[in-house]
Amino acid sequence: MHINEDILTNDRGSQSKFLDWAHERIQKEIDEIEFMEKEYGTAEWYIPETKRGRPPATDEEKRDAVARVDELRGQGYTYRIACECCGVETSSYTRWRKELKEQNNEGVKGTRLDGSPSQDAGSTPATSTLTTNQ
Repeated sequence: MHINEDILTNDRGSQSKFLDWAHERIQKEIDEIEFMEKEYGTAEWYIPETKRGRPPATDEEKRDAVARVDELRGQGYTYRIACECCGVETSSYTRWRKELKEQNNEGVKGTRLDGSPSQDAGSTPATSTLTTNQ
């Protein structure tokens, strides 16, 4: 069996180059770690978690948004178009409206979602007068 000496020589050369590169790379990492420990007291990387998106809306913001959307709906707009005009996601509008309705049911009765009194809030219930023939 014939063995090509060039392949072995080239292979040994490439292994040697790889080992040299690996040694340099490891040394560079060690130097970076030592620098971080000296500069910052630790070599630990800490990346704080960041919350994405907008902060949660307050109850007042929710009430205002629902009232604006409801106002446009009263003018004949669909809720999707009304939400888009007000810059509110339809899912947020639906959720906020439900939350506010639940709060309203638990709180003061006779008020609308926007906090204003409803038409029948101040009225007294109708009483019927029964007359009997005597």
